[in-house]
Formats: sequence, structure tokens, C-alpha cells
Amino acid sequence: MPADKVSFCNRIDIGIFICFMDICLEHNGVGFEKTLYEGG
Repeated sequence: MPADKVSFCNRIDIGIFICFMDICLEHNGVGFEKTLYEGG
């Protein structure tokens, strides 16, 4: 993977993980609160 694309791809991977975790928690009835932060 080109070094200049690693940060971009890591953000995509983290986004996929967060989406998966969100779906799993909702499916299992686990309550949680989302907080979004801008920047990075």
C-alpha cells in the first residue's frame, strides 16, 4: 500500500469497524450514546 494512502485507508477501516459495532450493539439491545468529533 502506498505510504501516502495508509492514513486514508485506516480511516475507512475504522469507519467499517464502528458501523459493525453499532449494528451489533443495537441487535443485542445494548444501550449506548454516540459522540462525533470533527477534526483529525
